Amino acid sequence: MRKGVAAMLILAFLTASSAITVKPAWASSEDSWEIMADMPTGRLGPGVAVVNGKIYVIGGTGGGGYLNTNEEYDPATNTWATKKPMPTPRASFGIAVYQNKIYCIGGGVDSFE
Repeated sequence: MRKGVAAMLILAFLTASSAITVKPAWASSEDSWEIMADMPTGRLGPGVAVVNGKIYVIGGTGGGGYLNTNEEYDPATNTWATKKPMPTPRASFGIAVYQNKIYCIGGGVDSFE
């Protein structure tokens, strides 16, 4: 239960932040923080969702353009994995989870794609 609450706190922080840093932190107790594995791709305006206890950071902008990148963080193993990218690069979109599927809706897209 404690890891679930911590995962939700991380999700809230990532969603509220306008820029996601590449060094996530984990509250190992009420009085301390621990630096976790670096996120592979730094970006602005991604969608963030939790499915089955894993955190997904999808899309956003970085490196001069829109991204379709999809990266999964597993708090149990402190590792990141690259997953299948979105069909279209986009940022600042709505994101929802329904029946363990992530839906990315709207947002800005690269008009040159």
